[in-house]
Amino acid sequence: MNSSNTIHCLNFPELKYAKEMEDRWAQFSIKGLDEVSFFYLDNDEVSSRVLLRKILNSTKNGHCILVSENKSMAFLAWKANLLAFFHFDDKEISQSWTGLINRIKKYPPSEEQIEEKLRINFKGGFDLVNIKNICFCVGSGNYTYIYLESGIKKCISYPLSNLEKRLKDVGFLKRIGKSFIVNINRVKKINKEKIVFKGSKEIELKLGSVYIKRIKQNLLWY
Repeated sequence: MNSSNTIHCLNFPELKYAKEMEDRWAQFSIKGLDEVSFFYLDNDEVSSRVLLRKILNSTKNGHCILVSENKSMAFLAWKANLLAFFHFDDKEISQSWTGLINRIKKYPPSEEQIEEKLRINFKGGFDLVNIKNICFCVGSGNYTYIYLESGIKKCISYPLSNLEKRLKDVGFLKRIGKSFIVNINRVKKINKEKIVFKGSKEIELKLGSVYIKRIKQNLLWY
């Protein structure tokens, strides 16, 4: 196998299927895809979604392809914003590979990911905050507090609803109630009364059971 192409085949029901995926992927060299994970699921049960979320949380570059004999699983791949869906069918495996490679060639992953930033004004200037570094936002009347992965807290002088409008196209930021916006990609663990976010330091947010349930649903793409 070309050393520049690293493939991880996870959760496959049989070793021979994983080996076939490895052998076929070794024939290709796609710029920006030096490492990719093929993850097999046979159903869309809650336990399957939990497994997928764990894989995504442990994948550094986010290049994950969902593999299944069940074509309806393509919807989950889309909801989870995966690189692609691969329909695994012994009788049509070559056709599936051709479709996958053509799709990636047509829509290749960006070599340099575009970083979206939020402008935060203050007297005499402004800060530019990388949106992916936001852990959560808390609204308090006409002010909103933004908690970053570094542990720094920023304050903006407009309500949470205004911030939500500015961030409406950012899929990983979810409004979970009147006062909170949460970055589901930074959720590290959840217990009965708080969420722990990952970053340069762990950041906690205490929440009630209703909000905890909403975050769990968002984490599993419901």
